[in-house]
This record gives sequence, structure tokens and C-alpha cells, in this order.
Amino acid sequence: MGSCRPLILEDCLDGRVVKFSDNNHWQLTVKISEKPWDGSWDSEREEYEDWQPHEAHAVYECRQIRGSNVGTVAIMKIRLEVPRHLPPSDDPKERAKDASGMRLNDATDNEIKILQRLTNARCSVTPSLLGFKIDVQDSSVLNSTGKPGFEEEWGENKQWWMPGGYIAYILMTKLHAQPLDIQLYWNDKTFGRQQRDEVRRAFRAAYLELRGLGVSHHDQRLENLMWNRAEQKCYIIDMECADYDPNRSTKDVKMSDYQLCAWNLVRHWAEPNW
Repeated sequence: MGSCRPLILEDCLDGRVVKFSDNNHWQLTVKISEKPWDGSWDSEREEYEDWQPHEAHAVYECRQIRGSNVGTVAIMKIRLEVPRHLPPSDDPKERAKDASGMRLNDATDNEIKILQRLTNARCSVTPSLLGFKIDVQDSSVLNSTGKPGFEEEWGENKQWWMPGGYIAYILMTKLHAQPLDIQLYWNDKTFGRQQRDEVRRAFRAAYLELRGLGVSHHDQRLENLMWNRAEQKCYIIDMECADYDPNRSTKDVKMSDYQLCAWNLVRHWAEPNW
């Protein structure tokens, strides 16, 4: 496999304006995170991922610049189909042969469906879905300069532009909470035992609410939790690896201390280092 420049999404997404079907226009403002696709993956997942559309994705803060609530700040996740054969061909017609025909990656499709279900159920511990949009990467789509097309604005990234591939925009409410991670959570100078206990209690309530709505989250790590200490509220985010069980009832929902360990909220579930 030859070498190629890794896709850097901010080069082609910063400042982009996305128009949704309700005629609300949202502009991407601040990049929160990015997972570029460079052609590498875990060999244990290769068989699974080989038949999935390959993606790069980024999460942005965005602001409504036209519509019913101008000035509102929200979160937008962008998931972009990219060529599966590397290095990508310089010929757009060759790259187009890899396009999925607008068939979404399972993770993208799942995230949208789970967020829809939780939003309809008025879940209080996850972001609400404000809207989503699936575009095709072709010359009919406006770029951030207002001119038609993708390739013109992609510069050095143009080999990743995939004619006929999809670009998915998932618009969610912005949670007024602090992202968690291992370094922050287990640093006694910034996050002592008392606050960790507060997070654990709030997480238990969030976990039980989510499970009570039939949803199980399988990407269990601190980075998928957010914390609002003033409101003693824990939020669970990133639903691409969640699933829904329509037969689960509220009375069946329980939570063991093992879940605290799985989410890195304690060191060991049997003999916890709190």
C-alpha cells in the first residue's frame, strides 16, 4: 500500500454552513474532536469493517445563523464516507467505484435511530436529536464558500473526496456539562473522592434511566460521560454502539457495581479504589 496524506477534516469543514429541511441554517464554528481516516484499523475488526462503508468523522460546535432560533448553539457530528482502497486514486471516477450508494455505515445509521428514539422518549441524560441530513458528495452540494462542489474546497484533501459517497450531519443539543476522561477523573488535585462519589451516584441514575428506555450502551468509557456538578447530573453520549431492546421493562433494570468498573468510575468492582 502506498502512502497518502491522512484526511484532515477541519481543512474542509471549518466554517461550513449546513441547511436542514426546516430551513434552519447552522454554521460550524469550533471543532471539538476529529477521527480522521488514514487507512489503518484493528486487524481483529478488519473482516467486519471491510464490508462497511469507511468513514472519517468530526464533532463541531455550531451556531444557527438563519431560522427560528438564530444564535442558538448546538453540536453537530459529521460522518463522511471515504474511499476504502488506499492510497486513494487521483481519478474521481475510480474513487466513485467505492461509493456505497448512500448506504450508511451501521454505526452512523444506529446512532441516528437511537437518538431519535431517546429524543421521542424525552430522555434527560442524553443529547436530544435536533435533526439530521444525509447529502451525497457531488457537485450539487454547496461548499463552505457558497459555490457548488466538494473538490474545489478540499485542497490537499481532494483525493479523499468520494463522488457518490455520503456525508451525514447529525445535529444535537449542546449539553451544559464537562467532558470526563481518565486523567481528569483520577487526579485527586482536580477531582477528589467526594466529587467522584457524586459522579457515581449521578451515573447510576443516568444508567438506570437509559436502560429503562430499552437502550444499552456498549462503548463503556469515561470519555462517553459528561458531568454537571452544579446540577449533580451525569450525561451519556455517543450512541453509535448502543442497542435497543423493546422487550426490556423498567422493572427488569438493575445495575451492579461491575458497571462502575466497566465505565472506569472505580478501579476494581470487587475491591474498589474509590
